[in-house]
Amino acid sequence: MSASRPVVILVALAALFFVIGGLRAASSFLGPFLLACFIAAATAPFLFWLRRKGVPGSLALLAAIVLDVMALFAVGGLFAGTLPSVTRRLPYYATRLTELGTGLLDALREAGLPVRQTDVLEVFDPNVYIGFGTAFLRGFGGALSDLTIVLLISSFILAEAPDLVEKFRKIAQGGDRVDRVARGFEDVNRYLEVKSVTSFLTGVLAGLVCLLAGVDFPFLWGALAFLLNFIPTIGSILAAIPPVALALLEHGLGTGVLVAGGYLVINFGIGNIWEPRWMGRTLGLSPTVVLLAMLFWGWVFGPVGALLSAPLTMIVKFAVADSPELGWIADFMGHDPDADEDAGPQGT
Repeated sequence: MSASRPVVILVALAALFFVIGGLRAASSFLGPFLLACFIAAATAPFLFWLRRKGVPGSLALLAAIVLDVMALFAVGGLFAGTLPSVTRRLPYYATRLTELGTGLLDALREAGLPVRQTDVLEVFDPNVYIGFGTAFLRGFGGALSDLTIVLLISSFILAEAPDLVEKFRKIAQGGDRVDRVARGFEDVNRYLEVKSVTSFLTGVLAGLVCLLAGVDFPFLWGALAFLLNFIPTIGSILAAIPPVALALLEHGLGTGVLVAGGYLVINFGIGNIWEPRWMGRTLGLSPTVVLLAMLFWGWVFGPVGALLSAPLTMIVKFAVADSPELGWIADFMGHDPDADEDAGPQGT
């Protein structure tokens, strides 16, 4: 028995790599499907709230679908409508970046530092940053390109949402495992609900900071902050880079520091103070696992995978938590909120 255990592990690893390869190969199909599931999960609390208020099921479903349509087309239209203006401004940004590089080179030489012109100008090469920004926006554009399919799938999921829990209970025939999985999905749904609200608030405040600082395209950067706030750990940092860079290019160091400080205050206040209070129960993932999950799911599914890395990782954790062979993976990924609740308070 012990001799066959290494063989079992090797077969399991081979199957895992096979599944990952299949997921990545099917990312063009699974990406819109996962995005639709994410939108449906984020909208479901609004649907259930309307039903609790006595709104008929069909009207509540229609209101939830209309909300999704308005939100998706607002974000997609903002990106599509702003990109031509960004393209027209690129030559100006390239010129300003080259001027900054030349000015820094002259200042370093006047200070007597032995620097080479090529070393400094390579850092300020506008083609590098323009290429990175174009690829980044193209990735999000691709994620938002299948809006009709995404809305259709999310609408069907919302229509089935009130009965999904009962269907799952009938399939699994009840038991503690069903209750545990149900609590797990409630945690994920709670995370998406709170994250949607805090991301919207982050986007509004970030756009307001850019508007007051006179940065070009403030509504675009607000929408980008809203989307990237769903990416754990690194999303808020990525969202701050373009507006801070534009503030430096357009208005100088003072405005750049002001915009960076505004983003820092917003992200610290919402991400470290308000969001944990609103979230209540934590998802039980360690920060290292959150970062690695973002990189992994982003590699598998692209921008959609990065956006959904936290809930996808939690689903994996729920799937392996009760397995005798794979339970250690759940322990490695972080603490169990249910275990913390069962243990009760451990002091003041």
